[in-house]
Amino acid sequence: MNQIRFSFKYNRKKKLNRQGKALVQISAYQPRSQSKTKEKFFSTDVYLKPDQWDDKNSIVINHPSEGRLNIRIHKLRSDYEQKQVDLFNRFGKCSLQDLERDQNNSYISFYDFYESELAYWSKSKTKSTITTYKDCMGKLKEYRPVLHFSDINFRFVDGFDRYLKGIELKDTTICKHHSRLKCILKSGMSKGYTLPEGNPYENFKVKRGIPEPREYLTLKEIERIENLSFGPEAFYLERETDKFLFSCYTGLRDENNRDLNFDMFERGDDGYILKTRSNKTTKNILIPLSHLFPNENGLSKPELILEKYEKLNKDLFGNSYRNYPIFGKVTNQQSNRHLKTIAKMAIINKTVTTHVGRTTFACTMANKNLPTHVLQELLQHSSIKTTMYYVQLTNQSIKQNLGQLDW
Repeated sequence: MNQIRFSFKYNRKKKLNRQGKALVQISAYQPRSQSKTKEKFFSTDVYLKPDQWDDKNSIVINHPSEGRLNIRIHKLRSDYEQKQVDLFNRFGKCSLQDLERDQNNSYISFYDFYESELAYWSKSKTKSTITTYKDCMGKLKEYRPVLHFSDINFRFVDGFDRYLKGIELKDTTICKHHSRLKCILKSGMSKGYTLPEGNPYENFKVKRGIPEPREYLTLKEIERIENLSFGPEAFYLERETDKFLFSCYTGLRDENNRDLNFDMFERGDDGYILKTRSNKTTKNILIPLSHLFPNENGLSKPELILEKYEKLNKDLFGNSYRNYPIFGKVTNQQSNRHLKTIAKMAIINKTVTTHVGRTTFACTMANKNLPTHVLQELLQHSSIKTTMYYVQLTNQSIKQNLGQLDW
Protein backbone atom coordinates (compact mmCIF):
# COMPACT_ATOMS: atom_id res chain seq x y z
CA MET A 1 0.00 0.00 0.00
CA ASN A 2 1.34 3.43 -0.99
CA GLN A 3 2.28 6.03 1.54
CA ILE A 4 -0.15 8.86 2.22
CA ARG A 5 1.04 12.32 1.25
CA PHE A 6 0.00 15.27 3.37
CA SER A 7 -0.34 18.89 2.30
CA PHE A 8 -2.38 22.00 3.10
CA LYS A 9 -5.39 23.11 1.10
CA TYR A 10 -6.89 26.59 1.48
CA ASN A 11 -10.43 27.43 0.35
CA ARG A 12 -11.05 24.09 -1.33
CA LYS A 13 -14.68 24.99 -2.09
CA LYS A 14 -13.71 28.37 -3.61
CA LYS A 15 -16.17 30.17 -1.38
CA LEU A 16 -15.67 32.65 1.45
CA ASN A 17 -17.90 32.88 4.52
CA ARG A 18 -19.66 36.06 5.71
CA GLN A 19 -16.48 37.29 7.36
CA GLY A 20 -14.61 36.92 4.07
CA LYS A 21 -12.65 33.93 5.31
CA ALA A 22 -12.13 30.31 4.24
CA LEU A 23 -10.93 27.15 5.94
CA VAL A 24 -7.40 25.71 5.88
CA GLN A 25 -7.55 21.92 5.57
CA ILE A 26 -5.04 19.09 5.58
CA SER A 27 -5.14 17.03 2.39
CA ALA A 28 -4.33 13.33 2.74
CA TYR A 29 -3.66 11.81 -0.70
CA GLN A 30 -2.93 8.13 -1.30
CA PRO A 31 -2.08 7.33 -4.94
CA ARG A 32 -3.12 4.01 -6.43
CA SER A 33 -5.28 3.28 -3.42
CA GLN A 34 -7.57 0.25 -3.78
CA SER A 35 -10.41 2.40 -2.46
CA LYS A 36 -12.41 4.62 -4.78
CA THR A 37 -11.47 7.57 -2.58
CA LYS A 38 -7.86 8.60 -3.02
CA GLU A 39 -7.98 11.86 -1.08
CA LYS A 40 -9.54 12.99 2.18
CA PHE A 41 -9.54 16.37 3.90
CA PHE A 42 -9.21 17.08 7.62
CA SER A 43 -10.07 20.43 9.19
CA THR A 44 -7.53 22.55 11.04
CA ASP A 45 -10.31 24.82 12.35
CA VAL A 46 -8.28 27.80 11.09
CA TYR A 47 -10.19 30.34 8.95
CA LEU A 48 -8.25 33.02 7.06
CA LYS A 49 -8.76 35.82 4.58
CA PRO A 50 -7.19 35.21 1.12
CA ASP A 51 -4.33 37.65 1.81
CA GLN A 52 -3.49 35.79 5.04
CA TRP A 53 -2.46 32.53 3.33
CA ASP A 54 0.79 31.94 1.42
CA ASP A 55 -0.07 28.99 -0.78
CA LYS A 56 3.46 28.60 -2.15
CA ASN A 57 5.05 28.16 1.29
CA SER A 58 1.95 26.79 3.05
CA ILE A 59 2.10 29.28 5.91
CA VAL A 60 -0.12 31.90 7.56
CA ILE A 61 0.92 35.52 6.84
CA ASN A 62 -0.36 39.02 7.65
CA HIS A 63 -2.18 37.73 10.73
CA PRO A 64 -1.71 39.06 14.30
CA SER A 65 -1.38 35.45 15.55
CA GLU A 66 0.43 34.01 12.55
CA GLY A 67 3.21 32.45 14.65
CA ARG A 68 0.80 30.57 16.91
CA LEU A 69 -1.41 29.49 13.98
CA ASN A 70 1.56 28.22 11.96
CA ILE A 71 2.74 26.15 14.89
CA ARG A 72 -0.79 24.80 15.35
CA ILE A 73 -1.45 23.69 11.77
CA HIS A 74 2.02 22.23 11.22
CA LYS A 75 1.83 20.29 14.48
CA LEU A 76 -1.55 18.91 13.39
CA ARG A 77 -0.04 17.79 10.09
CA SER A 78 2.87 16.23 11.99
CA ASP A 79 0.40 14.36 14.22
CA TYR A 80 -1.26 12.83 11.14
CA GLU A 81 2.13 11.83 9.74
CA GLN A 82 3.03 10.22 13.05
CA LYS A 83 -0.33 8.49 13.10
CA GLN A 84 0.39 6.95 9.71
CA VAL A 85 3.80 5.70 10.90
CA ASP A 86 2.23 4.23 14.01
CA LEU A 87 -0.46 2.38 12.05
CA PHE A 88 2.13 1.03 9.61
CA ASN A 89 4.29 -0.21 12.49
CA ARG A 90 1.34 -1.89 14.12
CA PHE A 91 -0.63 -3.35 11.24
CA GLY A 92 1.65 -3.08 8.20
CA LYS A 93 -0.82 -0.77 6.47
CA CYS A 94 -2.58 2.56 6.76
CA SER A 95 -5.51 3.49 4.56
CA LEU A 96 -7.34 6.78 4.36
CA GLN A 97 -10.23 5.08 6.10
CA ASP A 98 -7.94 4.03 8.97
CA LEU A 99 -6.70 7.60 9.24
CA GLU A 100 -10.23 9.00 9.27
CA ARG A 101 -11.58 6.43 11.71
CA ASP A 102 -8.93 7.25 14.28
CA GLN A 103 -8.68 10.99 13.76
CA ASN A 104 -10.43 11.79 17.07
CA ASN A 105 -8.80 8.95 18.92
CA SER A 106 -5.77 8.21 20.54
CA TYR A 107 -2.81 8.62 18.28
CA ILE A 108 -2.03 11.85 20.03
CA SER A 109 0.90 11.42 22.41
CA PHE A 110 -0.37 10.31 25.80
CA TYR A 111 2.48 12.23 27.43
CA ASP A 112 1.45 15.46 25.70
CA PHE A 113 -2.02 15.04 27.18
CA TYR A 114 -0.57 14.10 30.57
CA GLU A 115 1.56 17.27 30.67
CA SER A 116 -1.34 19.47 29.59
CA GLU A 117 -3.46 18.04 32.40
CA LEU A 118 -0.75 18.76 34.96
CA ALA A 119 -0.44 22.33 33.67
CA TYR A 120 -4.19 22.76 34.17
CA TRP A 121 -4.20 21.03 37.56
CA SER A 122 -1.36 23.21 38.83
CA LYS A 123 -3.92 26.00 39.29
CA SER A 124 -5.95 24.03 41.80
CA LYS A 125 -3.74 21.25 43.22
CA THR A 126 -0.76 21.50 45.54
CA LYS A 127 2.84 21.37 44.33
CA SER A 128 3.37 18.10 46.19
CA THR A 129 0.44 16.49 44.35
CA ILE A 130 1.76 17.67 40.97
CA THR A 131 5.20 16.31 41.90
CA THR A 132 3.78 12.84 42.60
CA TYR A 133 2.02 12.81 39.21
CA LYS A 134 5.25 13.90 37.50
CA ASP A 135 7.03 11.04 39.25
CA CYS A 136 4.43 8.63 37.87
CA MET A 137 4.94 10.02 34.35
CA GLY A 138 8.68 9.56 34.79
CA LYS A 139 8.17 5.87 35.60
CA LEU A 140 5.87 5.51 32.57
CA LYS A 141 8.51 7.05 30.28
CA GLU A 142 11.14 4.67 31.68
CA TYR A 143 8.86 1.77 30.81
CA ARG A 144 7.58 3.09 27.44
CA PRO A 145 9.38 6.22 26.11
CA VAL A 146 6.77 6.78 23.36
CA LEU A 147 3.14 6.23 24.30
CA HIS A 148 -0.18 6.91 22.60
CA PHE A 149 -3.71 6.38 23.86
CA SER A 150 -3.98 3.53 21.37
CA ASP A 151 -1.16 1.70 23.20
CA ILE A 152 -2.96 1.58 26.52
CA ASN A 153 -4.77 -1.67 27.18
CA PHE A 154 -4.78 -4.45 29.78
CA ARG A 155 -1.48 -5.82 28.48
CA PHE A 156 0.19 -2.41 28.83
CA VAL A 157 -1.05 -1.87 32.41
CA ASP A 158 0.01 -5.40 33.38
CA GLY A 159 3.44 -4.80 31.84
CA PHE A 160 3.79 -1.48 33.68
CA ASP A 161 2.91 -3.26 36.93
CA ARG A 162 5.58 -5.92 36.27
CA TYR A 163 8.12 -3.19 35.47
CA LEU A 164 7.44 -1.39 38.77
CA LYS A 165 7.85 -4.65 40.65
CA GLY A 166 11.06 -5.33 38.71
CA ILE A 167 12.65 -2.12 39.99
CA GLU A 168 11.73 -3.30 43.49
CA LEU A 169 9.18 -0.66 44.45
CA LYS A 170 6.96 -1.46 47.41
CA ASP A 171 3.40 -2.62 46.80
CA THR A 172 2.00 0.55 48.39
CA THR A 173 4.12 2.73 46.07
CA ILE A 174 3.09 0.68 43.02
CA CYS A 175 -0.56 1.07 44.03
CA LYS A 176 -0.14 4.86 44.15
CA HIS A 177 1.38 4.92 40.64
CA HIS A 178 -1.58 2.91 39.33
CA SER A 179 -4.02 5.29 41.06
CA ARG A 180 -2.40 8.29 39.34
CA LEU A 181 -2.34 6.62 35.92
CA LYS A 182 -5.96 5.57 36.39
CA CYS A 183 -6.90 9.16 37.25
CA ILE A 184 -5.19 10.57 34.13
CA LEU A 185 -6.88 7.95 31.93
CA LYS A 186 -10.27 8.76 33.43
CA SER A 187 -9.70 12.44 32.66
CA GLY A 188 -8.68 11.60 29.09
CA MET A 189 -11.75 9.46 28.46
CA SER A 190 -13.98 12.20 29.84
CA LYS A 191 -12.49 14.52 27.21
CA GLY A 192 -13.25 12.18 24.32
CA TYR A 193 -10.08 10.09 24.01
CA THR A 194 -10.88 6.42 23.68
CA LEU A 195 -8.82 3.36 24.55
CA PRO A 196 -8.73 0.32 22.25
CA GLU A 197 -10.18 -2.04 24.86
CA GLY A 198 -11.94 0.45 27.11
CA ASN A 199 -10.69 1.21 30.60
CA PRO A 200 -8.03 -1.45 31.37
CA TYR A 201 -8.48 -0.97 35.11
CA GLU A 202 -11.96 -2.48 34.96
CA ASN A 203 -10.28 -5.89 34.69
CA PHE A 204 -6.86 -5.20 36.24
CA LYS A 205 -6.76 -5.56 40.00
CA VAL A 206 -4.08 -3.60 41.83
CA LYS A 207 -2.44 -5.19 44.84
CA ARG A 208 -2.65 -2.55 47.56
CA GLY A 209 -0.06 -3.94 49.94
CA ILE A 210 0.25 -3.28 53.65
CA PRO A 211 1.25 0.30 54.52
CA GLU A 212 4.26 0.66 56.79
CA PRO A 213 3.54 1.96 60.31
CA ARG A 214 3.75 5.74 60.36
CA GLU A 215 5.94 7.50 62.86
CA TYR A 216 4.27 9.56 65.57
CA LEU A 217 5.27 11.05 68.91
CA THR A 218 4.01 10.24 72.37
CA LEU A 219 2.82 12.96 74.75
CA LYS A 220 6.10 12.61 76.70
CA GLU A 221 8.11 13.17 73.50
CA ILE A 222 5.98 16.22 72.65
CA GLU A 223 6.71 17.54 76.14
CA ARG A 224 10.46 17.17 75.59
CA ILE A 225 10.18 19.31 72.46
CA GLU A 226 8.03 21.85 74.31
CA ASN A 227 10.74 22.20 76.96
CA LEU A 228 13.52 23.03 74.49
CA SER A 229 15.00 26.52 74.76
CA PHE A 230 16.84 28.49 72.06
CA GLY A 231 19.09 31.53 72.05
CA PRO A 232 18.56 34.50 69.70
CA GLU A 233 21.02 33.01 67.19
CA ALA A 234 18.79 29.91 66.85
CA PHE A 235 15.46 31.67 66.45
CA TYR A 236 14.91 29.82 63.16
CA LEU A 237 14.86 26.56 65.15
CA GLU A 238 12.50 28.05 67.73
CA ARG A 239 10.08 29.09 64.98
CA GLU A 240 10.36 25.65 63.35
CA THR A 241 9.66 24.01 66.70
CA ASP A 242 6.56 26.15 67.22
CA LYS A 243 5.32 25.37 63.70
CA PHE A 244 5.79 21.64 64.26
CA LEU A 245 4.07 21.77 67.66
CA PHE A 246 1.18 23.70 66.11
CA SER A 247 0.76 20.81 63.67
CA CYS A 248 0.85 18.33 66.59
CA TYR A 249 -1.89 20.37 68.30
CA THR A 250 -4.14 20.91 65.25
CA GLY A 251 -3.36 18.14 62.73
CA LEU A 252 -2.71 20.62 59.91
CA ARG A 253 -0.75 19.47 56.89
CA ASP A 254 2.57 21.26 56.42
CA GLU A 255 1.40 23.01 53.23
CA ASN A 256 -1.47 24.56 55.22
CA ASN A 257 0.83 25.34 58.13
CA ARG A 258 3.19 27.25 55.83
CA ASP A 259 0.35 29.38 54.44
CA LEU A 260 -1.23 30.29 57.78
CA ASN A 261 -1.83 33.98 58.44
CA PHE A 262 -3.92 35.79 61.02
CA ASP A 263 -6.68 36.60 58.54
CA MET A 264 -7.55 32.89 58.69
CA PHE A 265 -8.43 33.16 62.39
CA GLU A 266 -11.41 34.61 64.15
CA ARG A 267 -11.09 35.57 67.79
CA GLY A 268 -14.23 35.58 69.89
CA ASP A 269 -15.20 35.06 73.50
CA ASP A 270 -14.24 31.40 73.20
CA GLY A 271 -10.77 32.06 71.76
CA TYR A 272 -9.28 31.52 68.32
CA ILE A 273 -11.17 29.65 65.59
CA LEU A 274 -9.27 28.61 62.48
CA LYS A 275 -11.32 28.95 59.29
CA THR A 276 -9.58 28.07 56.04
CA ARG A 277 -9.53 25.45 53.28
CA SER A 278 -7.30 22.41 52.84
CA ASN A 279 -4.72 22.93 50.09
CA LYS A 280 -4.81 19.23 49.25
CA THR A 281 -8.50 18.28 49.38
CA THR A 282 -10.10 21.77 49.16
CA LYS A 283 -12.26 20.74 52.14
CA ASN A 284 -13.17 23.41 54.68
CA ILE A 285 -11.14 23.50 57.89
CA LEU A 286 -12.90 24.67 61.06
CA ILE A 287 -10.93 24.18 64.29
CA PRO A 288 -11.78 25.86 67.63
CA LEU A 289 -8.31 26.01 69.20
CA SER A 290 -9.41 26.72 72.77
CA HIS A 291 -10.53 23.08 73.17
CA LEU A 292 -7.18 21.58 72.12
CA PHE A 293 -4.18 20.59 74.26
CA PRO A 294 -4.73 22.66 77.44
CA ASN A 295 -1.65 23.20 79.65
CA GLU A 296 -1.54 22.86 83.44
CA ASN A 297 -3.29 26.24 83.75
CA GLY A 298 -6.05 25.25 81.34
CA LEU A 299 -4.73 27.50 78.55
CA SER A 300 -4.76 26.17 74.99
CA LYS A 301 -1.21 25.45 73.78
CA PRO A 302 -1.95 26.29 70.11
CA GLU A 303 -3.55 29.58 71.20
CA LEU A 304 -0.45 30.47 73.23
CA ILE A 305 1.68 29.94 70.12
CA LEU A 306 -0.61 32.23 68.10
CA GLU A 307 -0.49 34.94 70.75
CA LYS A 308 3.30 34.76 70.76
CA TYR A 309 3.57 35.23 66.99
CA GLU A 310 0.79 37.80 66.79
CA LYS A 311 2.85 40.08 69.04
CA LEU A 312 6.15 39.21 67.36
CA ASN A 313 4.93 39.65 63.77
CA LYS A 314 3.13 42.85 64.64
CA ASP A 315 6.41 44.29 65.98
CA LEU A 316 8.26 43.15 62.84
CA PHE A 317 5.76 43.99 60.08
CA GLY A 318 3.44 46.59 61.53
CA ASN A 319 -0.18 46.69 60.35
CA SER A 320 0.55 44.30 57.45
CA TYR A 321 1.37 41.46 59.85
CA ARG A 322 -2.05 39.81 59.37
CA ASN A 323 -1.24 38.93 55.76
CA TYR A 324 2.25 37.65 56.51
CA PRO A 325 2.80 33.88 57.00
CA ILE A 326 2.76 33.29 60.74
CA PHE A 327 5.72 30.91 60.73
CA GLY A 328 7.62 32.56 57.89
CA LYS A 329 8.44 31.26 54.43
CA VAL A 330 10.30 27.96 54.83
CA THR A 331 10.15 25.07 52.36
CA ASN A 332 9.17 21.56 53.43
CA GLN A 333 12.72 20.36 52.72
CA GLN A 334 14.24 23.03 54.96
CA SER A 335 11.73 22.24 57.70
CA ASN A 336 12.61 18.55 57.62
CA ARG A 337 16.33 19.36 57.93
CA HIS A 338 15.63 21.60 60.94
CA LEU A 339 13.42 18.93 62.54
CA LYS A 340 16.30 16.45 62.52
CA THR A 341 18.27 18.89 64.66
CA ILE A 342 15.28 19.52 66.94
CA ALA A 343 14.64 15.78 67.43
CA LYS A 344 18.29 15.27 68.34
CA MET A 345 18.14 18.12 70.87
CA ALA A 346 15.01 16.57 72.44
CA ILE A 347 16.68 13.12 72.52
CA ILE A 348 14.00 11.59 70.28
CA ASN A 349 15.31 8.58 68.38
CA LYS A 350 12.73 8.76 65.59
CA THR A 351 12.69 10.16 62.05
CA VAL A 352 10.76 13.35 62.69
CA THR A 353 9.35 15.11 59.61
CA THR A 354 6.66 17.73 59.13
CA HIS A 355 4.06 14.99 58.53
CA VAL A 356 4.83 13.40 61.90
CA GLY A 357 3.08 16.38 63.52
CA ARG A 358 -0.17 15.53 61.73
CA THR A 359 0.21 11.82 62.53
CA THR A 360 0.89 12.66 66.18
CA PHE A 361 -2.31 14.72 66.39
CA ALA A 362 -4.37 11.93 64.80
CA CYS A 363 -3.00 9.21 67.10
CA THR A 364 -3.34 11.40 70.20
CA MET A 365 -6.99 12.14 69.42
CA ALA A 366 -7.70 8.49 68.63
CA ASN A 367 -6.04 7.46 71.89
CA LYS A 368 -8.35 9.87 73.74
CA ASN A 369 -11.35 8.13 72.13
CA LEU A 370 -12.45 11.09 70.01
CA PRO A 371 -15.32 9.80 67.80
CA THR A 372 -13.91 8.66 64.47
CA HIS A 373 -16.27 10.78 62.37
CA VAL A 374 -15.17 13.91 64.29
CA LEU A 375 -11.51 13.01 63.79
CA GLN A 376 -12.23 12.53 60.10
CA GLU A 377 -13.57 16.09 59.88
CA LEU A 378 -10.62 17.54 61.77
CA LEU A 379 -8.18 15.77 59.42
CA GLN A 380 -10.22 16.59 56.27
CA HIS A 381 -10.13 12.95 55.15
CA SER A 382 -12.35 12.09 52.18
CA SER A 383 -12.69 8.48 53.35
CA ILE A 384 -13.21 7.29 56.89
CA LYS A 385 -10.99 4.31 56.00
CA THR A 386 -8.02 6.67 56.07
CA THR A 387 -9.01 7.91 59.52
CA MET A 388 -9.49 4.35 60.78
CA TYR A 389 -5.82 3.68 60.01
CA TYR A 390 -4.82 6.00 62.89
CA VAL A 391 -7.27 4.31 65.24
CA GLN A 392 -5.81 0.92 64.33
CA LEU A 393 -2.27 2.30 64.70
CA THR A 394 -3.11 3.49 68.22
CA ASN A 395 -4.65 0.12 69.12
CA GLN A 396 -1.53 -1.61 67.81
CA SER A 397 0.65 0.63 70.01
CA ILE A 398 -1.45 -0.23 73.07
CA LYS A 399 -0.98 -3.95 72.41
CA GLN A 400 2.78 -3.54 71.96
CA ASN A 401 3.12 -1.57 75.20
CA LEU A 402 1.03 -4.07 77.15
CA GLY A 403 3.18 -6.87 75.76
CA GLN A 404 6.32 -5.20 77.14
CA LEU A 405 5.02 -5.08 80.74
CA ASP A 406 7.03 -7.08 83.27
CA TRP A 407 4.37 -8.97 85.20
